[in-house]
Parts: sequence; structure tokens; C-alpha cells
Amino acid sequence: MGERFVFEQEIEQLKRQDKGNLARRVELVSFDYSERGFDIKSYDANGEEVHIEVKTTMATEATDPGFWLSECERQTAKDDPSWRLYRVWNIEDKPHYRNLGNVVTTLPRSWQIAPCGWFVSR
Repeated sequence: MGERFVFEQEIEQLKRQDKGNLARRVELVSFDYSERGFDIKSYDANGEEVHIEVKTTMATEATDPGFWLSECERQTAKDDPSWRLYRVWNIEDKPHYRNLGNVVTTLPRSWQIAPCGWFVSR
């Protein structure tokens, strides 16, 4: 739900900026390529590509417990200067979001990041 919400917001924002040609190129890539490390390919007002990872919660911004990043997402954020994380709150009632930027390379004030697990396979 959060990915679809941000996808639609990105298209509308570009249209409001009179960038319909870019709005038509916005893609919800997570449906086809979950291993890319981001969910949406969009564009800024200058036409530069933006890679958006969406993290969604039913919690409000004030009660947000945080979110998980996969190793693929973390590595993509580390290597991709176009990567951004959009946090969506209150998805079921009044969804709203904020671009937190690249939380791996430049963590916003009052947020923290910590390693939290390992996957062992055979």
C-alpha cells in the first residue's frame, strides 16, 4: 500500500511541476525486480533519476518504532547516490510520508541505525 501511495504521489508531484514527460516514466520496480534495492524509479524536477525505497507503517509518526532494511537495500544505499528512503506513516487512515534521504550514508537527526541480524543458510 505504501509503495503504491508514494508511486502515485511521485507522478502527481511531477505533473504539478509541469513534468508530465517524467511522470510517465516513473516505475514501480519492486513488483518486477525486488533485488534492485529500491521500490520506485522516479525523477527530480531536473530530470535526474531518483531511486526510492519505501518503508510503510500503520503507526503514526510519533509512535514509529522504526523499520528494517535488508542487506540488499543497505548495500544499494551505500553505493547508489540516487537512493532515498521514504517513510510512510498511518497508511490505513491518513497516509503521509517524508523523504528521509539516504539513511545509510547520512542519517537524519534523532534516528539511529544498528545491525540487527544475520541469515545463515546451507
